Amino acid sequence: MDEPQPDCELDETSLGFVETLGLTTALEAADAMVKSARVRLYRRRQPGAGLTLILCVGELADCQVAVAAGAAAAAGLGELQAAHVIARPGSGLADWLTQATPFNAS
Repeated sequence: MDEPQPDCELDETSLGFVETLGLTTALEAADAMVKSARVRLYRRRQPGAGLTLILCVGELADCQVAVAAGAAAAAGLGELQAAHVIARPGSGLADWLTQATPFNAS
């Protein structure tokens, strides 16, 4: 698996995310995401109340497949909150995401 690249540019790629309740569900979703398509895990955010947001980057079709797989995995555990894909996110969003916790940070 490729190392997460928290400083990569989002201009030429898509962003996919799956929000779960609980870290175990997030790990299951992230595993399904990287195994199902050619995406890189980009960020993990934990805003509180047990929520975990997993973000991935890749080509649009790959992000769509990865998010669908991650959402299915999380839903199988009963803890999916949201799932979405953004094609070519705007620079404002990329700037905001650079303030998020890198995926491999604790």
